[in-house]
Amino acid sequence: PWDRPAVSYTLTLDLTHGRWLLLDAAGSPVQQGSFALKDKKEAVLTEILFRLYRRP
Repeated sequence: PWDRPAVSYTLTLDLTHGRWLLLDAAGSPVQQGSFALKDKKEAVLTEILFRLYRRP
């Protein structure tokens, strides 16, 4: 998996409503999700990174 080409993403976290949105370099949505506001933000970021890693 580490031989994949480098890709840039922009991550937006909505800490008011518990939502996140991941955009590719062109600004198109790649993935989105939600989280409980009581969740630790580190756990939320880790989950997002795992989702990216598992992408085909």
